[in-house]
Amino acid sequence: MIVTDRGMISPQEALELEEGLFSRKEYGVTIYTRDRATVSLGRFNRTEECVDVGFAEKNDIAIVRRKSGGSAIYSDPKQLVFSVVVPRSEFDSKIDSYETICNCLVNTLAHLNIKAEFKPRNDVLVNCKKISGCAQYRNRDTLLHHGTLILSLDQKMMDGVLRPVKERKYPGMTSLEEILGKVPERKMIIVAFEKGFEDLR
Repeated sequence: MIVTDRGMISPQEALELEEGLFSRKEYGVTIYTRDRATVSLGRFNRTEECVDVGFAEKNDIAIVRRKSGGSAIYSDPKQLVFSVVVPRSEFDSKIDSYETICNCLVNTLAHLNIKAEFKPRNDVLVNCKKISGCAQYRNRDTLLHHGTLILSLDQKMMDGVLRPVKERKYPGMTSLEEILGKVPERKMIIVAFEKGFEDLR
């Protein structure tokens, strides 16, 4: 599957990018980084229940709403976002789609010498700590799966803006920086994605 790196873009540009890829059925993997800290609300989240708006304004954190469901998530320029657009017919079920695509990310991390595992329904863990979460939206024939890969973790900012502090299913979160001692060069990460997702059609 073709992997395209869109570099660093604004939160609004990211929304428009994903909506365009989905509506045009541009099958492939698109990677980008948001140019500022952002809270992405799930389709049905209430802003005031999920976000400390005052903290967000004080710290220049954008608030956007995505089409997929799930909980509010925090991301910043120290994380990669990846969006996978594929025909819905490629999968037998929603569970199958999550498992297949998350295992592509597990393979991606293996190419960075990181042993990861998929934990249903939508998380990837390293050493029992979460390094990636994802969500999906779909129509009759197309599926968009998007998620984050944590390069370096700003736990203080994440916990400050999300309200209440997000309940952890696992003992904490981790990052490439914590695991490897540094963040690999972006080119190296992109090559790992190309290899990890090469069997996805």
